[in-house]
Amino acid sequence: MKRTLSFLLLFAVLFSVLCAGTASADFVFEVGQKYKSTTIWSAPSGQMIEDWDKFTCPVPGMQCSISAYAIAISGTPTKAGHYNITTEVYCTNSGGTVSIDITVKESEYTPAVTTIIGDPVAPPTPDPYKDLPTITKSPTDETVDEGGSCSFIGGFENAIWAVWHFVSPDGKTDYRYEKAAEEFKPVVIEGGDISHLKLKNIPYSLNGWRVYCEYSNYAGSVRTNMATVWVNPAPTPSPSPTPTPTPTPTPTPSAEPTPTPELTMAPTPTPEPAPTPQPSRQSNSSLIATLAICATVIVVAVCGTVLMLNRGKRR
Repeated sequence: MKRTLSFLLLFAVLFSVLCAGTASADFVFEVGQKYKSTTIWSAPSGQMIEDWDKFTCPVPGMQCSISAYAIAISGTPTKAGHYNITTEVYCTNSGGTVSIDITVKESEYTPAVTTIIGDPVAPPTPDPYKDLPTITKSPTDETVDEGGSCSFIGGFENAIWAVWHFVSPDGKTDYRYEKAAEEFKPVVIEGGDISHLKLKNIPYSLNGWRVYCEYSNYAGSVRTNMATVWVNPAPTPSPSPTPTPTPTPTPTPSAEPTPTPELTMAPTPTPEPAPTPQPSRQSNSSLIATLAICATVIVVAVCGTVLMLNRGKRR
């Protein structure tokens, strides 16, 4: 028996190292004993459980629950035997397969049943096929800067499925997390179907929207209280001062060379013929008078010459 316990203890240590969590290799319970929430696996120090594969507790009369930091089991076992829980658990910086062995043994004694009038009666163990899930934790409001990240955590018992919803500030619109990822791009939504919802790269358009988680089993569904996402707008960058432009110097116009005038040969003017003077009547009269005088002089000269000649002959 001691060797068996030593082997189980060694296996638990190795399992804890490999899975980055804390768990015992074998938990022992007794039939008929009522157990409050008992932790059977814990996340590594400083880390949170962000995702896991869904599973159903195999121990008759007991239920498993997962919080942000641990896996727990509660209830009253009704059947002796050896049971195993195996699932994939992912924490903030680690993850892997978690395997938990549970032993339920017969009670070593049968307690006397004494009924006292007025004693409280233990509530029956919830049945996921008959009883609705129980909300143990609701998310709280978160304030984040535009483009930042935040998380919302819910808690439950006796639930099989979880779905996060986004509700508009006026309450008229309700999106499942898949639709919200499309409507509020570039937001990144992780854990929309588990108890730990994480939002990254949050846009300002999500400001004032509320989130809640809906837990369901075969009997129905319940909702957590709503939590509001408050988004601070990104600061507007101050405009850089506009530099004063340096005036461009006006270039001094260079003197253009004076073109040398080309010599143009002036055309030789064609002399116009002088007009032929037309004789006037006065000119004709003067000419006739002049000719008459000349004729008279000639006649006188001739006559004088003749007279002289004649006088010479007489002598």
